[in-house]
Amino acid sequence: MCGIAGIIGAQTDANRAALRRMTDAMRLRGPDAEGFWESPAEPGGHAVMFGHRRLSILDLSDHGAQPMIHPASGNVIVLNGEIYNFQTLRAELGHAADTLQSSGDTAVLLEGLSTQSEQMLPTLRGMFAFAFWNKSTGELLVARDAMGIKPLYFATNPSGADDWAFAFASEVRALLAAKLIRNPKLNPRAVSSVLWNGFTVAPETAVLGIESLLPGEAMWLDSQGRVIRRFSYWRHAESHKGSVATQEEVEHALIESVRAHMISDVPLGIFLSGGIDSSAVANLAKRAGAAEINSFTLTFEEADRNEAVFARQVANAIGTRHQEILLTEQSFLDHLEIALDSLDQPSFDGLNSYFMSRAVRDAGFKVALVGTGGDELFGGYQSFSDLPRLHAGLRWLHTLPGAPSRLAASMARVLFSRPSNGYPPQTRWAKLPAMI
Repeated sequence: MCGIAGIIGAQTDANRAALRRMTDAMRLRGPDAEGFWESPAEPGGHAVMFGHRRLSILDLSDHGAQPMIHPASGNVIVLNGEIYNFQTLRAELGHAADTLQSSGDTAVLLEGLSTQSEQMLPTLRGMFAFAFWNKSTGELLVARDAMGIKPLYFATNPSGADDWAFAFASEVRALLAAKLIRNPKLNPRAVSSVLWNGFTVAPETAVLGIESLLPGEAMWLDSQGRVIRRFSYWRHAESHKGSVATQEEVEHALIESVRAHMISDVPLGIFLSGGIDSSAVANLAKRAGAAEINSFTLTFEEADRNEAVFARQVANAIGTRHQEILLTEQSFLDHLEIALDSLDQPSFDGLNSYFMSRAVRDAGFKVALVGTGGDELFGGYQSFSDLPRLHAGLRWLHTLPGAPSRLAASMARVLFSRPSNGYPPQTRWAKLPAMI
């Protein structure tokens, strides 16, 4: 992952220092290189400043450095993430692809946005967040991938006090490090969200005054940092009731997805727990043509928590180059403070990811495939099966005569309606009132 940051504000040393503090705060996201760019002052006095921390995955040469400037138009981009279908998009550029300054995905995205503007957004397949400065129009486009895998946070300052109007970054901590927000305060709605969901649901963040772009959302701003338009560029495919995807169709889609994720100029690892999701990803990677699969499993001294046996069986069956990393209680405690500090926002799943990621990094890998999202995609959680049954029960209550029916419906609405600090609308339980 890389780290991106930017400010729309006055061309002052204070803003330049704030931008550098943001990139310094994201050094671990991009340890390979850093870069800065600043536009001339626009009409109205403000300029656009970009900062970037690079983790080199595609085109490891300096040609892939960012911020990247379009040689013909002068447009500029900073990108975090990867566009998986960049090779297809590159081919569609025709002769324009011959003059791209890099073989990676950033140059393809920059060229496409320079010629197609926001019309390119629905064609992108990948995990990404980026900021694109259109020099000719004097407008900034920020966007986030459809699934919301890569984060993008921002803060606005409509009053223009302190000589800045808009700032963005890949991490909340980077915006705090900039010291642009006076007296930052904890967001109580975020606390509620963490307790209910295990994470903070966008667009909320843990800090009042800092907001997250939603998945599949983009936003245009003018040269003074004023929002021109905020919109969703991505829609789910239409659901065709009665049509059922065959096993072969699902299998093909999964293999192609994993194959796309494996495009890299550096070696890849795989988190392997021995469970269904990670085992499926490892097997799909093998079937997608991976020459060598390096799998990693976190093991424990406590037998009731140790999944090493299952992971080892899967690794042997698939034929991976398998490594087991023992996490002792003492090692966990020794690194707990660092692990907690690595979390940009509170997360119930963050600690195990930290220890796995650290082990994979120490083994010399920058990129790893994981099974995250399998339960959400295929309804693996118990709550997914509970909800239809609960819905059926509520429908039965409606068959009761008169007062009992009204009382039951009223109680359900009170229980599951969202108060000011209650259930975010994205959660499954928050959808219950509409079903009653």
